[in-house]
Amino acid sequence: MKKFCIKILCFASFFLFVLFIDLIISKSIKFSGFLDSWNDIYNNNINADLVIFGTSRAQAHLVSNIIEDSLNIKVYNLGGITQPVDLQIIRLIEHLKHCTKKPKYISLEICFFSIENHKGVANDYQIYPWCFLNKTYIKYTDLLFESYPKYYFYIPLIRYKGSFFKLINEYSTHKTDTCDKGYYNNFSNSKMAKQDFNYKITINQQRVRYLKQFIEICQANKIKINIIYTPEYYKQKLYKNKQEILDTINNLVNTYKIPFYNFSNDSIEINKDTTYFSDYCHMNKLGANKFTSEYYVPWIKQLYGL
Repeated sequence: MKKFCIKILCFASFFLFVLFIDLIISKSIKFSGFLDSWNDIYNNNINADLVIFGTSRAQAHLVSNIIEDSLNIKVYNLGGITQPVDLQIIRLIEHLKHCTKKPKYISLEICFFSIENHKGVANDYQIYPWCFLNKTYIKYTDLLFESYPKYYFYIPLIRYKGSFFKLINEYSTHKTDTCDKGYYNNFSNSKMAKQDFNYKITINQQRVRYLKQFIEICQANKIKINIIYTPEYYKQKLYKNKQEILDTINNLVNTYKIPFYNFSNDSIEINKDTTYFSDYCHMNKLGANKFTSEYYVPWIKQLYGL
């Protein structure tokens, strides 16, 4: 019995030690510039009237300061690199849980990456400091099992295996991913490179259901939500079933009766000029400034009477 008690004590001591190291590493990583927007969620630093959600296209195409100065409201951009709707709904839930001021308006950017059938993300370490035993993260990362196996959420420290030094390297070379209330655009202003992949996007129906949940959470919190599809070069050959993606979005907005604007339409002039694009689906800084001030701001102004 004495030996058994000693073993239990040793195991408990080891577990507490590992948990302590986990907490120290998590606290240290929170200071990494690549996690600025996540830190702002948990430190209640957003408190914006309009919050933007979406993929890298949301983060890079919508300039927060231009929107603020034009509409005289507080704005924060929670779009993010490699963030399918799984991570976006986590950000929404955690933001509403930790904020003292709910947004009045939310713009949700949807594109092919939001609902594509993929099983992992780049920069998987972005959620590590907050995900241990977090029920929201556990629930909404089922589809991302290649990046977030379930044991990451239950066994302390193991999720940092092989990632800690990678994150330190990211921090030392890039410093930050948010230069303007969440907005960040590091896409080149050089001539747009040709990319003729033209593959078919497989839509994941669970991610479509997540989009529905996102909308329902907004409506339950009396937040006015709109959906946008941001610019793409009109001769894009990145994927060939864009209409299927747009049909999916249209079904959503018709069901929930919410505003939707397809800013990637071929008839919109900005989509015809390679000057504003770094690749087929990402605008450079020049394009982001023009799109935000001349297209997005007037639409939001008219939509909400601002």
